[in-house]
Amino acid sequence: MSGMITKKAEYKCSGEVRDRQDGSHFTLGMFPYTHFTSPIRRYVDIIVHRLLHCALDNKGSCYTRDEVSVMCKYLNEVTNRAKNYQTHCRALRWGHKLFKEPKIVHGFVKTVSENEVSVVIPGYRSLPQSSKTIQLNSLNAVNKPAFKTDTFTGREILELTWKKRLYSFNGYTLTQTKETKQDGYRLNPHSRGFFQKLRKWKVILEDFTSAKSQKDKMKRLKKIFNDKKNGNSKENTYKLLDYIPACYKTEPDVSSELREGPITLQSCQFTMTFNHQQILPIQLSAESVRGVLIPQIEIFDMTNNVKHCFLHVKDPIKYLEQYATSPSKERYISAVDYLRTWKPLVEMESAANSVKSSTATINDVPVKFLSQNEGKFSLSKAFCDQRNIDINKTPLSVFLNEKEAVDEENEEGIKNIASPDYLCIKCPIFKTHENKHDIMNGTIPPSDYYLWLAHAKIDRTKIRKVKTDFIFRLHRNSKQVPPGLMVENSKNRCSIEIIFKSSVDQRIDAVLQCLNKATTLAQAIATGNDIPYLGTGKTYTGIKLVYLFNQINLKRQAMGNEKKQIIFCGPSNKSVDLVAKWMTKKFEDKCPILVRWYGSTIEDEEYPIPGKTQTQTRVEKTKADKICVSEEQKTVWNTLQCQIRGQESKAKRSISAMNRDAQTNVLAQQS
Repeated sequence: MSGMITKKAEYKCSGEVRDRQDGSHFTLGMFPYTHFTSPIRRYVDIIVHRLLHCALDNKGSCYTRDEVSVMCKYLNEVTNRAKNYQTHCRALRWGHKLFKEPKIVHGFVKTVSENEVSVVIPGYRSLPQSSKTIQLNSLNAVNKPAFKTDTFTGREILELTWKKRLYSFNGYTLTQTKETKQDGYRLNPHSRGFFQKLRKWKVILEDFTSAKSQKDKMKRLKKIFNDKKNGNSKENTYKLLDYIPACYKTEPDVSSELREGPITLQSCQFTMTFNHQQILPIQLSAESVRGVLIPQIEIFDMTNNVKHCFLHVKDPIKYLEQYATSPSKERYISAVDYLRTWKPLVEMESAANSVKSSTATINDVPVKFLSQNEGKFSLSKAFCDQRNIDINKTPLSVFLNEKEAVDEENEEGIKNIASPDYLCIKCPIFKTHENKHDIMNGTIPPSDYYLWLAHAKIDRTKIRKVKTDFIFRLHRNSKQVPPGLMVENSKNRCSIEIIFKSSVDQRIDAVLQCLNKATTLAQAIATGNDIPYLGTGKTYTGIKLVYLFNQINLKRQAMGNEKKQIIFCGPSNKSVDLVAKWMTKKFEDKCPILVRWYGSTIEDEEYPIPGKTQTQTRVEKTKADKICVSEEQKTVWNTLQCQIRGQESKAKRSISAMNRDAQTNVLAQQS
């Protein structure tokens, strides 16, 4: 038998060892190697003692080669089970500790790949590898990972690109300080590291090694770092970054805000690199996996304005809604039974879709917590309009009223929202004294603070003339609100990430809640009861009406009257597309000239307005019908949006001028 090899030790029969490297002790450099000094504690030592006695007594071996191989295999399995049990026990201990109090730690990048970034956390060696890995798909980068090669070390450097809407409640932030290219900002990857000149580093080492006690060492270090004669000013620190290739022409933080002028570029594009031994500030917590608390990375504290939450990205249903427990059925007792079954399913789908859409983050927001379950924040109408922040405020009464209630959602008063948007709230909690300047500069120790994280859903709004109060309800999986945030006029400021629901999911959720007051036919369709023959003939009636009115217009035009057009409206894009398709198939050459008029959602997708941000999912975007935009059908079935931008259109010149002005404002902000 021998000890093994490089990283993981195992037992092997000496007859199966092929070469010296396969059977030597890596650390001691010995061949062959085995342990036998603890026969009471290790059974393998008893086997070695028996073999040793047989050799000393000049007797034959008491075990055959196959028997030793079988015992080595069994002992390896038992040893691995014991080590795995020990690892799981340590992870469980860390899980209970981190669940009560999350910790900010500085991890060092170990390896990078196309899928993940692996870090090493000093003092947390016993954590499982999954707790020390950042999955790239949880960072919501807009482009695929790009790789460069470090000219000094030859290692790979990972580069990720983001495009986010980052705002400040104060109205502006002092972030970008240097000239930036139009393709975005570059973030300083070593913002949590401190670079010193060699002369100063020599002084630090001499004072640190000559100090007798730990207290004396800390005193000398503080004196050195606070001495401006040694070049500790803020200006000198920024000058040192220009001599570091990875930090050259980078920014400490990013934001969409401007000190002066309107915001014309809502999304802020920026990149950051990940290199070997780079410091990454991450927050460790724990989540329950099959009833066991497992440590995990919940927040990547990238900068003061950019903080990535991994919880709602990895499992949006768990942290934004809740999992449904009732399966669907063929028939339902009543509309209430249908609603009880399908509303959780619709909410699950809404949560899963919302994390795939663009979000808006507002930093430095004063939040007032009304209880452990509720809180509120206020935003002015001008603030939201300038930043294109459209939080859903539509009450359920809008869907219930037979008459149109377009302005009802903007009327003053308290209203319950039919299908509210989600919130991800982060707030720094200081364990010692609050020092906002230190945390903005990245000089605060990770042990002196942590980020309180909670998820919520906007429950109702209180609309006033100038501003709107948004009252939210915390998710049941959110941690308790710290006592410091419950204090009246608390100085703590929160970062609120607004996770928008798509308009389709909002309508489905809202209409579903109106089922109790719907028609008998709608309830019968939902519950699975007997219904009349499918179809009411609306499509064929629409086709006949369009054809009839077109014939009337042609006769009136032949009599010398003015040329008229027909506007056909339907409840959805698909219903109107269906009528248009059937008309082109049925009437062929006799079909009237059709012009398709799509809504603002599709128009903004086909002809985006510069500087305007649309809440669209990254997976599937709303598009016009393929037939209406195909080359062979454009002469027969065009869109109104195409015609007003055509060569012969009078409005083309004014639309082009408006787009040029908007694009000029966007480019001016980028430069």
